[in-house]
Amino acid sequence: MEKKTVEVLWPEEKEGPVKESNGKLRVAAYCRVSDIYGDDKRSSLENQMDYYSKYILQHEDYKLVGIYYDSGVSGMTIQKRPGFKRLIRHCLERRIDVVITKSISRFSRNSKDLLETVELLKEHNITVIFEKEKIDSMKTRNKFFLTALSAVYQQEALEISENNKLSAENRNKMGRPIFRNQYGYRVVEIDGRRTFEIVDDEARVIKYIYKTFLEGNSTTKIALELTESGIRTPSGNEIWRDSSVKNILRNNNYLGDRLTNEYVSLLMERRYIRNEGQENRYYIKNTHPAIIDEEAFHKVQEILISKQVTNKPPMKSYPLSKRIICAYCGWPYYHSKKRDSHRWKCGLKGNHATLCESNSLAETTLNEMMKQALEERYDFQNPGALKRLKQDLERLNNNDRFELHRMSNLMSLLSAKEELAISEGIERDLLIEKVEEIESEILAFEDLASKIEEDRVYREKALEMIVKSKTLEDVIKSLDASILRAWIMEISVLTKNDFKVRWLDDSYEEIGDYISIKTS
Repeated sequence: MEKKTVEVLWPEEKEGPVKESNGKLRVAAYCRVSDIYGDDKRSSLENQMDYYSKYILQHEDYKLVGIYYDSGVSGMTIQKRPGFKRLIRHCLERRIDVVITKSISRFSRNSKDLLETVELLKEHNITVIFEKEKIDSMKTRNKFFLTALSAVYQQEALEISENNKLSAENRNKMGRPIFRNQYGYRVVEIDGRRTFEIVDDEARVIKYIYKTFLEGNSTTKIALELTESGIRTPSGNEIWRDSSVKNILRNNNYLGDRLTNEYVSLLMERRYIRNEGQENRYYIKNTHPAIIDEEAFHKVQEILISKQVTNKPPMKSYPLSKRIICAYCGWPYYHSKKRDSHRWKCGLKGNHATLCESNSLAETTLNEMMKQALEERYDFQNPGALKRLKQDLERLNNNDRFELHRMSNLMSLLSAKEELAISEGIERDLLIEKVEEIESEILAFEDLASKIEEDRVYREKALEMIVKSKTLEDVIKSLDASILRAWIMEISVLTKNDFKVRWLDDSYEEIGDYISIKTS
């Protein structure tokens, strides 16, 4: 009897991406970088640019069209990864032929999201290449390996999380909680164990806060006094908020005790919720030196509870949130509602009335200010105004090529650094200035790109409204904050008559006597 043989009959593989007329495939790179900011983020992106530029040079039929990234986010969910969502959108808009990423875990640690995304791109003839695993998503036989490995990486992430929890649980049971630097303390090692050591200058501030609060002063007044005294906040800022004072007043670590597991991590959703019995909590006494005595601490808690607002609604985001800037002090305005009145106030003025001379504005007033600016820019008396309004939105939506600008900036930086490495004397000093200038431009560009991407939802809403409208008059009637934000990225306010607008194309326009008042 002949020996049986089994042959796997793989389905016929799809053809790969179609090359451009110049014979090149448009390749995009995706990476998740660490939770970093400023110079560190720029350095990480610079390294990615250098790596992928060299990678592309090894493939004659590749053309790098952009680097997409997310910073400081988990791979367990897509929702909080704007760079990833932007990459997928550009793929579906036929701007990209091939996506390269270093590994499956960098692309996604959620098995379901990974497989659905890869399959979606495959349907549009777009390849995803996972370098570490040497997997090409267009090759049918790789689907099994991709499915298996994605499940492994997801399980690995869950196991790491569970192991960390178990380790922390065991430490808590032994009365050895994890210590991290915080205001009033720094972490030190004594006899092989980590614990807190009091930072005297900060401890004096903490004691002052408790003392003055027990004397009947409000947290707002205490914050103002600390600000006027020139004392820095726990995060190093010049301006104290009442919330910073409240956080110090509620911190039981100042008793010399540790309360652990106050919050529970939902790994798959990348968020935390208050621990209400889902996991064990541990109250470990006398783990480190106390700054506040028990009697004072408990009196403070009683006062805070008596003043606590029950059923306080969660913070809500509005179209103008973080986009109205006080021209006097530079703080963003915040929204407040009293009965049916919606108003916007300077954040600094709201915390410390004497530190800023700005006035609050009704939301209806802000809408009229933005309408005035829009009318001046687009000249509503001109028959072509409606067409221009629509064209500007479409132009930005169709040409928001941040990735090309990012590559250009990073290539300029790499080139300048190469010159700097071999320069001497005066030339070296000039090149140092050039490098610093390019680095500043990169950080400013990343901030602008982030704002433009965030505002896309408003541009799409405005375009939908314009399509439904028959005349310019219909459009003008529909101009509320959520529509006006499509054209106006930011507004810097002195008064309701004097302000500066930052437009969607990053140009600025001063209204009224903004310049003369600002410079007087």
